[in-house]
Amino acid sequence: MKRIVFLFLLLSFVPRSYSQTTPNATDLKSIYEHCRALLLSDTPYATEQSYLLTDEVKYTTDGAGYFKSLTPEGSWTDIDYQSKQAAAWMPANHLYRLLMVARAYHKNHNQAYLEAIHRAAKFWIKNDIQCSNWWQNQINTPFTFSSLMIMLDKDASADELIYLNDVLTKRVPIKNSTGQNLIWQLDNQARIALIRRDYVAFADVMKAMQSVITVSTKEGIQPDYSFQQHGVMLQFGNYGLHFVNSLLFWMTITANTTAAFDPDKQQMLFDYCSKGLRWTVYKGGMDLTALGRQFRDDCDTKRGDCLLVDFNLLKSFDKADPCKYAMDGFDHSCDLNANKGFWRSAYMVQMAKDEYMMSVKTHGAGVKRLESINGDNLRGSFLNDGVTLIQHTGKEYHNIEPIWNWRMLPGVTSDTTINPEAKETWATANISGFVGQVSDGNCGVSAMVYNRLGVKANKSYFLIDGMMVALGAGITGNNPENLVTTVNQTHLNGVKPYMQNNAGQQLLYHDGIAYLFPEKGTSVKTVVNNVRGNWGDVDKGSGNVPVAGSVMTTYIEQAKSDRYVYVVKPGIALNDAKKLVTDIPVKVLANTTSLQAIQMSKRTMAVFYAPGDVSIGNNQQLSVSAPCIVIFEPDGSICVADPTQKLAEISLTINKHLVAAKLPAGDMAGSSVKVSY
Repeated sequence: MKRIVFLFLLLSFVPRSYSQTTPNATDLKSIYEHCRALLLSDTPYATEQSYLLTDEVKYTTDGAGYFKSLTPEGSWTDIDYQSKQAAAWMPANHLYRLLMVARAYHKNHNQAYLEAIHRAAKFWIKNDIQCSNWWQNQINTPFTFSSLMIMLDKDASADELIYLNDVLTKRVPIKNSTGQNLIWQLDNQARIALIRRDYVAFADVMKAMQSVITVSTKEGIQPDYSFQQHGVMLQFGNYGLHFVNSLLFWMTITANTTAAFDPDKQQMLFDYCSKGLRWTVYKGGMDLTALGRQFRDDCDTKRGDCLLVDFNLLKSFDKADPCKYAMDGFDHSCDLNANKGFWRSAYMVQMAKDEYMMSVKTHGAGVKRLESINGDNLRGSFLNDGVTLIQHTGKEYHNIEPIWNWRMLPGVTSDTTINPEAKETWATANISGFVGQVSDGNCGVSAMVYNRLGVKANKSYFLIDGMMVALGAGITGNNPENLVTTVNQTHLNGVKPYMQNNAGQQLLYHDGIAYLFPEKGTSVKTVVNNVRGNWGDVDKGSGNVPVAGSVMTTYIEQAKSDRYVYVVKPGIALNDAKKLVTDIPVKVLANTTSLQAIQMSKRTMAVFYAPGDVSIGNNQQLSVSAPCIVIFEPDGSICVADPTQKLAEISLTINKHLVAAKLPAGDMAGSSVKVSY
């Protein structure tokens, strides 16, 4: 009788939609079996992979352990089923534990395990547990419950299928969903279609899923291969990583069937991974300014490990170049030396394999700062305000979040009296429209006019030859005595930092990184503090987890100076750093509110905040007709970009020789263009 009811339910699920291309019965049988096999494997995929990645759920034992601890009522005593938390919602653990028990049952075929699964499912159905966060009700619960039904297959009960059909399926549609939220919705609809054996509906869902894979300025993959969600907001390690997790699952199980992803859609995903995501990882950990809003224990290395699983799967599809998906810390034989400019998201990376990674993250009128919702990212209101993360060992910022002073983030010019957690702070952003970058693939410049909460500054970051040259000018604030520019704030590696003053030129050396201050009279301070913190102060879902550590902070006092110049060189020995401070190979040409420029390695790099000119050597002068950022190359060519993303053309004049640079428009506005003269 149970089998008859099961078949009836499969046939009576809601009406089908129609598609021109329909997978045949053999294909769908293969897809269903492949999907079930992946769900029953020991490797988490898709939403489960994403949910574990973000520590929304944690497995503390195996399926056998959860089977033993299940109560006669079908619940677990350590789960607060009345939890009102929006993030890290405890009741979600119930369904994920059921997946673990189902995997154990698949291996041991012990009927007591099956009875336990039905008992725990009955508990959930009876209480129809819901969260204040819509995501749990419309995405997560339908995902876990439909996955459980596929895993159980013919062992699923009539009541369980009725609950899926009559209750959960109706919650799946999301109003005005875009990007990864839409992919999550379609992922659930695909699972439901497989359970129904609705071949036509499944084909339609696969086509709809592929339609989300686009390169555009809408939410999702951007023309620079960054990823945005919730507007013009960088989301590499949050929605952008979940995007890959979800799509790779379905790309894998539909391969070589009539529902397979179109080659051009596959290529877009390949390019996003190879030209975007992999450049956020150094020494196996994702850069914190690319990670998203969920700062939790080991969040950087967990994302690196997740990408490694994804990229190994990608290599089975795209076999042309084994180094295409190489990541620092995992693949030591592949070249990873480049400057990557993600102009759509105001993010720049300079990387040398196994040696260093330097990143700059800014925001302004055209790029939103990182958000704080659902108890995530409680202190990171300044995390996109010109933060520069300098890495050599890869351990500089690992799990530093609870003991960081979020008022003094690396690279940021700030008023230390402003509370980054305050609602008033979160209600503000940099209002400047001058935020941009230029890159030639080997070196780059990121710059912004900063204007937030009374603090104003023109800030530029030149990344070239393994160094970062940072210039600041026009620095003002409502509380000048509390104005500082933080050079770095990092874990102390246990060794006292080395400090030297050479006729006014100062050197700080710590953990393989040299900090050089070439201007005499720069008021540099370095302090080491033993700090106690708590993960719950950074991320509500992490709970009460005390931590302690030693933090080194280097900063420049701006009370008596409205400018700064400093140079950072990672991956250098102390003796070499001592030599470098006496002969810094950088010439600062200008550091004003109208022009910031340097010369190094026969390159002139300049940020024009207004029309003007700069010397480029050999008795040559470069003039520009409008605000822009330029790199004058040794071969005589010029890379130029418009940080306002409004100009169609810029006139460049070199010793009266005029060159009209036509600037990229539309989706490519703000990107770099190379011209010759």
